Amino acid sequence: MSFNAYARQFVLSLIVLSTLAWTAKAQTVVIDPGHGGTERVNGSSPNNAKGPKGTLEKDLTLDVALKTAEVLREQGIEVIMTRDKDVNLGLADRALVAKNAKADAFLSIHFNGWKTPDVQGTETFRHENASDDSNSEQLAKRVLAAVLKVTGYKNRGVKTARFGVLNPQHHDDKTAACLLEISFMTDPKDEARLADEKYRQQLAEAIAGAVAEHVKK
Repeated sequence: MSFNAYARQFVLSLIVLSTLAWTAKAQTVVIDPGHGGTERVNGSSPNNAKGPKGTLEKDLTLDVALKTAEVLREQGIEVIMTRDKDVNLGLADRALVAKNAKADAFLSIHFNGWKTPDVQGTETFRHENASDDSNSEQLAKRVLAAVLKVTGYKNRGVKTARFGVLNPQHHDDKTAACLLEISFMTDPKDEARLADEKYRQQLAEAIAGAVAEHVKK
């Protein structure tokens, strides 16, 4: 083979490889910061938990979600946010974002609250109609394990619920969907801890790591 023929074949090989890399579908993740806005919209309240000093759950969910999205994008994962500002969407509409994108994973980020400040812990949820060996269950386990390493709080486990945002009927069949309750911000110590941006970044990195591990498995 002549040098020119060899060079031509080498260039063609590079073009084919570049085309394959370009056309390969990247993993897609939808991150849903819980709540938002000022009015209730189709089952979604504008805010739920509130810290003793007035910190609002909707503000924290957005901050941690944006940080999580940034970390995921740095890993080459396509990220779609259900909201990136202080607005509210209905529960089904949040899930529809993931369905339209045929997302590999959907994660709704929340903080918990209770009437007394002594309750604390980290937990995740999947929809009750998702099976124990489903992708949603596996995602919920991964996220829970990763976040617990940062919070150090009581493991409240993977739970099931009929949350509209997780309803399998509102998602693509392949989408793993779970909801994360990071901690109880009604605990004064937790509210103070959440005021630290470095801590919120650690939470985001843990969440992103678990989600990335799941979609790249």
